Amino acid sequence: MNKKFQELTNLFEILVTKPQSSDSLLSRFIQMLKSNNECYYECILMFKQYLKQEQPLEHIELTLNLLDQLMEQCDFYFHLLVGTFDFLTQLVKLLNSQGIKDYILSLIQDWGIMFQNDPNLPLFQEVFNTLKTKNVQFPSLKKSEKSLNSTQNSKNLFDVSKKDETFGKNEIIEIPKKYQKLLEDMNELKGNINLANMVMDNNKPDKDDTLMHDLIRQLQQVGPKLLDLITTFQSSESDEILKVIILVVDDLHFTCMRYEQFQTGQALEIFIPGESYLNTLINPQIIYERPDEKQFRQSIEMVPEHLTFSSLANKSRQEVQRQKSFQEDSNDKHSFQNEKIEENYPRTQQNRQK
Repeated sequence: MNKKFQELTNLFEILVTKPQSSDSLLSRFIQMLKSNNECYYECILMFKQYLKQEQPLEHIELTLNLLDQLMEQCDFYFHLLVGTFDFLTQLVKLLNSQGIKDYILSLIQDWGIMFQNDPNLPLFQEVFNTLKTKNVQFPSLKKSEKSLNSTQNSKNLFDVSKKDETFGKNEIIEIPKKYQKLLEDMNELKGNINLANMVMDNNKPDKDDTLMHDLIRQLQQVGPKLLDLITTFQSSESDEILKVIILVVDDLHFTCMRYEQFQTGQALEIFIPGESYLNTLINPQIIYERPDEKQFRQSIEMVPEHLTFSSLANKSRQEVQRQKSFQEDSNDKHSFQNEKIEENYPRTQQNRQK
């Protein structure tokens, strides 16, 4: 760890373990974060270490307080890293801790309102709305309106008023040529991440799957390189690429966590690929397919052609037409026979009457 990251780590530990930390330390910490995007990511990793139930309750409260302040004072890059499925899921899990439940609900509520019109950060409002549908009781509004107003007036990487004008439109985003190869590499890497999760879904820990272990090992080696990539994207022309990289990093981190669960025989957490709920340019070469989806698709593919729905429907229509033709032929034959009877025995009915 270099000197800068070591100082960042030391400041973080002081801020989340010492209740009487000075404002000057917080200012120094925020200044370091804003100096380098990689510091943002390192900060998120430290948050994940402290936002766990095994941590002392007082430390978790201080960590949540620091997170709250950073969300107010940092820019879009930090918001993007917090607004990931992995991070928000870890935060929601802490709702079982009664001592901090209201604080977490207050943060989720504030963020849900703060980013309600931001198409780049949809998970904040989605988590907020999901908890509301489950009749979770949120604390009274404290600063949500203030947070919303301050966000709209700030000059972050994405201006809110401009986003509102284009929200919902099918806008074609042109990527500079120098980033097109990188986007292709991200699509390939994301496909491998999806593949690794599908292999884990369909394997057992006691099965020696060399392909899976090699694939995970390769993905783990890519992680540090992705962090280096994040630091190189500072200009506005590469914001869309930055979102792609962060999506890939988030899913890669979650995949490595699932692999640890797999190795120790734990139940695997559900993998939800980032491209399924985030609007980015990512287009992975391999699409993730849940085990139940794969099983259903395979069961359909195994049905013989003569038993498929389309073939049965065609046969049903053919049978109806055949019966209709048979009925018409029968009617014609019956009519013809009556005519022949009348011709051969014209007075039969009259004779009977006599």
